Amino acid sequence: MKKQLLLIFCVIALVGLVSAQSITISDIQINQNQRQYVEVRLNAPTGLTGYDITATIQDSSMGRILSASIPSWAVIQSVSSTPSPSVTLIGVDLHDQIKPGATNVLLFTLEIEGLDAGTTSIGLTLNQMDDDSGSDITGSTTVSGGSFIVGEGYSIRPKTTVTAAVPPTTHYQTVIDAFGADIPPTDTPPEIEWMDIAGAIEGWYTDSLGMFFYVFVFSIPFVIQYLRQGTMIIPSVLGLITAGFLLMYVPAEYELVAVTFIALGVLGVIWGVVKERM
Repeated sequence: MKKQLLLIFCVIALVGLVSAQSITISDIQINQNQRQYVEVRLNAPTGLTGYDITATIQDSSMGRILSASIPSWAVIQSVSSTPSPSVTLIGVDLHDQIKPGATNVLLFTLEIEGLDAGTTSIGLTLNQMDDDSGSDITGSTTVSGGSFIVGEGYSIRPKTTVTAAVPPTTHYQTVIDAFGADIPPTDTPPEIEWMDIAGAIEGWYTDSLGMFFYVFVFSIPFVIQYLRQGTMIIPSVLGLITAGFLLMYVPAEYELVAVTFIALGVLGVIWGVVKERM
């Protein structure tokens, strides 16, 4: 009698073991910013009518699901919006293609992108799953696999570890003040300080180029005249006139520029006369 009961118990246990549904998630190992497809497959001893499953990357900082697809055997199918760290998929087998005893059935495919380096897993939440007879097999279905590893990857250019210096805002603030932006509104609007604006704009360049900035700027029209006329006399005379204007009408800080133009103008006139006589 005891032997018969033991045999019946073993048969029942064996039938329960064989009839248990199992889902396998393929493991994944990628580098940062790389993508790879993950398949989720089912062994269905009692067949399958449909499922409602949520797939989730347990650590959302390490990756995200870019897209998800369900095979064509699921006539009715639904996929929640992506990209996202989790996605809910619904598939219904209306044509009874997944029969009892089916193995390695593709439930859905996920496209995964690696973000931060580390190790986590892809988990499944079985919201609802029914076999061919319509019985709920949600609680009896086991899930395995789903390891998710993200490597450091590589970069063509190494990342800098130096914090960039914040550029000074002195000249910017000078321009704002010159327009009267910080002055409370009154019935009489403040006058625009054009010299302050010019000084602030020049300051961005003179901080690095010094007085050479003025020489460079003021010399541009004379160089153009020389290239057009082919002689230094006309540009030199214009340089002398400009120098006289600078000495009489602009602030004292431009005196060095004016003197430079006078010297260059005199040399240009002499050079032009000597060159024409040669």
